[in-house]
Amino acid sequence: MNTKNNIQQKPPPQRGKAQGMLEFALVLPILLLLIFGILEYGRLFYAWIVIENAARSGVRYASTGNFNSVYCVDGSDPGGQACDGEGKIAEIDDARIPSIRDEAETILFGNPIDSTASESQPGYFKTTVCSGSAGVVFTRPEMGGTQYSQCTPGEHPGAPGDRVIVSVDYNFPFVVPFFEDAQSYFHLASYREGIVEQFRVSRIVNIPPTIMVPTVPTNTPMPTFTASATATPGPTDTPTATPTPDCDLIFVNNIWFNTKDDFFVKVRNNNPIDVPLTNSVLTWPQDPANAYINLYKWAGTKYYNGNSFDSPHSQACSGTGCSFPSHKTKTWQVDFNNIVQPISGHHEVLLTFGGICDVPAVLVPTATPTPSQTPTITPTPDCDDISAYNLRIGSSSNHADDDNVMMNVTNDNPVPVFLTYTSFTWTNPYGEGIDWFEFGTTRYYSGNSYSSPTTYRAGNTVEIPAGATYRWNADFTSWKYPIYGNFRVDLVFDEVCPVSDTLFVGSPTPSLTPTITLTATNTPLPSPTMTPTPTADCNLISSSNTHINRDDVRMEVTNNNPQPVQLTFTTFNWSNYYGNGVNYFRFGGNQYYNGNDYTSPTTASSSIWLPSGTTYTWLTDFTGYDYPMYGPFTIDLLFDGRCPVDGSVSASTPTPSKTPIPTRTLIPSSTPTASNTPTKTATWPPTNTHTPTPEETEPPEPSATPTTGFEW
Repeated sequence: MNTKNNIQQKPPPQRGKAQGMLEFALVLPILLLLIFGILEYGRLFYAWIVIENAARSGVRYASTGNFNSVYCVDGSDPGGQACDGEGKIAEIDDARIPSIRDEAETILFGNPIDSTASESQPGYFKTTVCSGSAGVVFTRPEMGGTQYSQCTPGEHPGAPGDRVIVSVDYNFPFVVPFFEDAQSYFHLASYREGIVEQFRVSRIVNIPPTIMVPTVPTNTPMPTFTASATATPGPTDTPTATPTPDCDLIFVNNIWFNTKDDFFVKVRNNNPIDVPLTNSVLTWPQDPANAYINLYKWAGTKYYNGNSFDSPHSQACSGTGCSFPSHKTKTWQVDFNNIVQPISGHHEVLLTFGGICDVPAVLVPTATPTPSQTPTITPTPDCDDISAYNLRIGSSSNHADDDNVMMNVTNDNPVPVFLTYTSFTWTNPYGEGIDWFEFGTTRYYSGNSYSSPTTYRAGNTVEIPAGATYRWNADFTSWKYPIYGNFRVDLVFDEVCPVSDTLFVGSPTPSLTPTITLTATNTPLPSPTMTPTPTADCNLISSSNTHINRDDVRMEVTNNNPQPVQLTFTTFNWSNYYGNGVNYFRFGGNQYYNGNDYTSPTTASSSIWLPSGTTYTWLTDFTGYDYPMYGPFTIDLLFDGRCPVDGSVSASTPTPSKTPIPTRTLIPSSTPTASNTPTKTATWPPTNTHTPTPEETEPPEPSATPTTGFEW
């Protein structure tokens, strides 16, 4: 008997648990670094997307010209109301800057912001608003670098037609200790550029200038996470040097006292660049002893609040309100208190522009007034700042204005001007004549004139205030329409400033020719019987092809009547997409509504003819240039005051693109304990004999133990 073979061998030793723990300890730091790196990069990428959207939202709001009235602060201009009066434009611009910041920051969430942090600290956040106005320079930020957004000499929201830029800087703070120790923050930056819409009257005739930047802006690159021990600053952009103005091109146009206690100096800048007012020094007689300087104004904007008894008195001027744009005339003003009328003595002011150009102005009024009527020196208006536009045939839903010719007039001068002369050249409609002329709310000519041109000299009785827009209106003697023919309006202000506009309206298709009906009696002459003008059939006016084209909504309208029909009223129901509004309405190439409206529905009256057998395109344009557009849009047009034509189109909301997020690492699911595990068969020492094979068993049924992994 072989006892050696009968001795049972011990199984090989099991793999020790200590070895597994050692391997896990070696892999754990790398695994944790990978997991936290993914999380930290995901936070960084999310913050970058938020900053991009903040800049985009801010520039969209800036382009509308809207503002929050809570930021309106009343200056010293007459009227006593915030964002109104002579300083209305400057007060609104000051209110727009914080309003734009609020709009840009409304979408900031999920990121820690420290309002007390500086540019070199984590959590620092700043929104910069800059424009393409003359003399304003924007320095673009550097992603990941040390250069932050700058607007020199100061922030400016842009005037209508200007380019505006909104830039956002944010120092993203790291929270994972390893990354925080290597680099405490990463500088994220984004900026977007847009065009300020025509939210107020502005005589823009050319494409606005490009915003001045030190270098050509490029698309902001996607941030790349680098776990570097130190942050290496990139090169700093050097702003382009501002051209030096020619001081000889800045000169005084006029000097005068008004009938109160104000001293005015009108100055002209013929330089090709903005040369802002930087300082003023006033020398005055200080008579009487209790007289004092109350305030200084530049172009209607107050920059000194008084009260000073000093002579000479020096006062610096800074900010956007001190700008002096190229080829413009602006007025400097000082207001005194306790001055005895009439003003006398030597008055002199030295105005400094751009810090280098000194422009003196001296006025010595006559101390003793003469008995003769000496005309008061009045300011000469800048004729370039008076404009006439939008000459049109009036229209209303009840046809009360359908026999009127209207025109808008704007006075951008800092002083009022008087309408002194009117000439209206017109086509004699239906044998009628001119009933009256009206300017603003003043009816200054009462007709009746039946010959063209009709002229009238108003003298100094009809005034348009500084910065105001009035409507000029002419009414014909009867209520017959449609009005057609050639029209021209020539107005003269202050005897020296002419403005004009012209209009041509084609004649409507003539009605049916009168027929002569012969009677059977011995009537010596036939009696003409007028066939009545046929009434348009509303069923023959139809709409088709209502569609969306980029940021326009369009519809085609066809008139199959034998006579023309007139578009008299429009109602447009729309969805407020991207925060923009309706810019204008146009029918057959004729623009009859000039916006801007940010509330639906938008309505407008008109008097545009649609000829017989013709198809015109109706079009509306929105103030922004964002698409795809979405939502329902409905167009309701009324022809001849009684024939409705409508059309509608709807576009579904675009599906937002998925924001990339860090890939989730699957955690291994728990392995269920195998049931019915076959019994381990003893293994004999290696011999030349064949090792026994375990008996075959049936596969175990799946256990109901749940897993903890992700389901895909």
